[in-house]
Amino acid sequence: MERKRYLDIAKGIAIILVVTGHLIDEKVVSFAHSDYVLLMIYNFHMPVFFFISGILMAETLDRVKKKEELLKHYARSLVKLLLIFVILSGLYILLMNPGSTEEVLTQLRFLFTLRGRAPIWFMSALFLSELTVYMIYKFQRNTLNTRRNVAIVLVATFLLSFVAYGFCADRIAKDSISGCLFNTVIRYFVTTVFLLIGFLAGKYINMLKPSVALFALAAAITSVFGVLVLKLDNSVNVHLAKFGTMWKFYLLSVLGSVSLILISRTIESIYSFPVLSYLGRATLIIMIVHYKPFNTMNFARLLSVKFSEGTFLNFLATLVIVLIICSLVNEMYKVISGKYKGKSLVKEKKENTN
Repeated sequence: MERKRYLDIAKGIAIILVVTGHLIDEKVVSFAHSDYVLLMIYNFHMPVFFFISGILMAETLDRVKKKEELLKHYARSLVKLLLIFVILSGLYILLMNPGSTEEVLTQLRFLFTLRGRAPIWFMSALFLSELTVYMIYKFQRNTLNTRRNVAIVLVATFLLSFVAYGFCADRIAKDSISGCLFNTVIRYFVTTVFLLIGFLAGKYINMLKPSVALFALAAAITSVFGVLVLKLDNSVNVHLAKFGTMWKFYLLSVLGSVSLILISRTIESIYSFPVLSYLGRATLIIMIVHYKPFNTMNFARLLSVKFSEGTFLNFLATLVIVLIICSLVNEMYKVISGKYKGKSLVKEKKENTN
């Protein structure tokens, strides 16, 4: 099945926002109004990835008709996610060279409770959310009722997220086993809500035809989102299961995710955006390489010293250098893993333009 280009574009924009957020949050760069930019990014940049994952899972459901084949496909995806999470968690423990036994034990608690550490917590969270869809499909009697059953679970999960957050919000900051488990559970409910929303909404988003009206709608939603971020001032960190006021988080995350996807759906008909599409397909490598324990962001800052610190140009140069480094690593990975097809980004750009 042909890839949905607008989803690659959306993921490309989202991963740029992830890197931008970390550059600001880790104090690598700053510029005018960067605090507001960070607040806006953190309110939706991770939920949109789960939204997109839900769309892709629904497309697989529509493409693979036989239940046994679909379950095998989902199972392979789940095993892959879990293996990547476990291997990277172990690798990160070695690379970070913890200075104490307690630090090693803390990292192991993050691993075995599936809380995860930044940035690979995304893999364990996605594993649990996709596992929910797998279980729905496996144990339902009539496969024709999949979307109805997903809607029921969505409502239940949405309500449970409020209950769990209200009960456990003051316990998630602890690095104990119980604190890690509370974090995992609360985050599971929230990320699953967005994956299931994407699962149900994807079919209708794919039916939308790019048009001026659709772009105007996306622009209007984006404007409302931007204003509400400033008005509601809701600080969020999905990794740490900190959502501020839950209803504010859901409102802003849904608006931000929908606006990004609708904009991507609209602009794909105007231009192919090969760079964004490429970054969208390389999100896993970028997610891993740009952040700790690798020193990519600080190294990029050193290379952008030509521009004065605290300026937007300094930030932009640092961001571009980080993305270039991650892209080079992605190309190296494709060569090593045998996935390289000899098609450069320049060639891809020419093909898409033609």
